[in-house]
Amino acid sequence: MSCNSRIKRILIVALAVMLAFSSMGLSCSFAAKEKEDKQEKKEKELKKVQEQKDDVYEELNQISRDIEAQEAAIAEVKEKIKKKNKAIDKTKKDLAKKKKKIKERKDGLDLRLRAMYKNGVVGYLDIILNSNDVTELITNVDMVQKIYKADQKTLDTLVEERMQIEAQEATLKQEKEELDATKEDLAAREAQLQATNEELKKKYEKLKKEEEKIQAEIQKIIEEKRIAAEMGMVDLPENYKGGKWVCPVWRQYYVNRYGEYLAPRSYERHPGIDMSAPTGTDIHAAADGVVIRAGWYGGYGNAVVIAHGDGITSLYGHNSSVTCSVGQKVKQGDVIAKMGSTGWSTGSHCHFEVRQNGALRNPRDFCYIHGPNS
Repeated sequence: MSCNSRIKRILIVALAVMLAFSSMGLSCSFAAKEKEDKQEKKEKELKKVQEQKDDVYEELNQISRDIEAQEAAIAEVKEKIKKKNKAIDKTKKDLAKKKKKIKERKDGLDLRLRAMYKNGVVGYLDIILNSNDVTELITNVDMVQKIYKADQKTLDTLVEERMQIEAQEATLKQEKEELDATKEDLAAREAQLQATNEELKKKYEKLKKEEEKIQAEIQKIIEEKRIAAEMGMVDLPENYKGGKWVCPVWRQYYVNRYGEYLAPRSYERHPGIDMSAPTGTDIHAAADGVVIRAGWYGGYGNAVVIAHGDGITSLYGHNSSVTCSVGQKVKQGDVIAKMGSTGWSTGSHCHFEVRQNGALRNPRDFCYIHGPNS
């Protein structure tokens, strides 16, 4: 074989090797880019779902306020109806008294009229014969007429009062009927609001499940990634070593329980445990693992996520700063961040969350945490 042929063969082999490595590099780069694109797409999808969920949450709050207003209005109408019923009862009693008086006065008048009718002229003759003179006669006749007129006037007055009470009773009944109708309208409106409230709750729960599903998918993408380090590629830990974890905060603190409802998001259960302490307090790795996220993470603010194997991850959120980097292997107890109040936070604390293959786990299943239900 000539020298030129040998050189050509060496060049061809070298070129083939270069092409092979180049192809591998491109393949890895493309796979990594594909995973990045997929994660970005999922994070955009997650943001959209979270925005929809926040909108529904605001609607739920508004509906709750509307229901409270309706209940207050119904209570007010009920009180008015109660007062109307009392007024109606009073007018009924007054009317019964007037009717009784009218009957008594009418019965007395009837007796006198019947007596005068039976006596006829005799009654008048008695008046004439018993009168000593003309003046007394006129006086006696005038007296009889006045008594009759007085009885009739009293009777007319009582009848008029009865009519007024009856009119008042009719007015009160009409007003009560109107109040009853108003109460029914308010109750119907409240029922409609309650129905809308239930629909919104279902919608919220659906969006929450969708959010958790996307978060699990993002977590899976993150956990599937090969973590780049200074010396080549670092694999995620495959097997979970087990053992008791340490609490991420090593000083006095207060906690919000895992799974409890927290204001203002009263429709959403707390996915982790909050531990409060002054800003800058050390946050420690709860167990050995590899850092798969270190930096800004949406509502978690500055966060650290550590993979421990078998799909188990721990998250430490709302930090003022992080002291580790992606791909770094950490040991249990290593300082990985400083406590703060970044992201969706109302005060300095560490949000400690544990997941397995994207599904939430109670952190107390892994370590002792001082506080409620310890």
